[in-house]
Amino acid sequence: MMNCEHSFCRDCMTGHVRSQLEENLYPIICPVCFPDPERTTRGFVDDFVLEELDLTQKEADKFQDLQLATVIVKIDCPGCKQVLMVAREDYLNEPFITCNLPGCSSRFCRACLVVMEGQSDEHTCKVDEELDALMKANGWRYCPGCRTPILKESGCNHMTCKTPGCSTHFCYVCGDSIWDATSLESLHTLLPAHYRNCNQFDPDRPVAPRGARGARRRRGECAIQ
Repeated sequence: MMNCEHSFCRDCMTGHVRSQLEENLYPIICPVCFPDPERTTRGFVDDFVLEELDLTQKEADKFQDLQLATVIVKIDCPGCKQVLMVAREDYLNEPFITCNLPGCSSRFCRACLVVMEGQSDEHTCKVDEELDALMKANGWRYCPGCRTPILKESGCNHMTCKTPGCSTHFCYVCGDSIWDATSLESLHTLLPAHYRNCNQFDPDRPVAPRGARGARRRRGECAIQ
């Protein structure tokens, strides 16, 4: 494993990686390092480890896609109708995106994809306003890592975002991030520290009804099964 001393048989590691890929989780952390509260660095699966495993080409391609998704977001440009790749940091922090594909310089709203006229920032995004109101009314949360709307249907308040390239663990009560891929501390250290102040198990908290409809939302999953 990269960054750690742990060794595994090929079949065991193949099974671990396969299960993580099925859950859209990346980076894929060493299963021994992950729960260790004493470690400040954690081993992870890299391209060299991947080559040693008995994965299908489809699974290997998914690993590469998840790897790319940690730094790149793919968007359909409303101007040229082509797929535009935007740095994830820019996508999360900038309300407007400028297409840099050949022959196109369209500037558009990240949320509603309306093309802007000129360089003006005067734009009221009804999609964002409607979504914010819907989420507030239903008690839904944005993932603090990627801003994907999350709907909790059941389980505890410790959530794991399954959006490709994210994998942030966060609290459904307060909306704060608990752990992400950049965290040096173990999730098993950060989790109890966070829930000294928030309720991890809260049966009285209203949960959004099944079948509720809302733009750009994603079902969240309780991280403890």
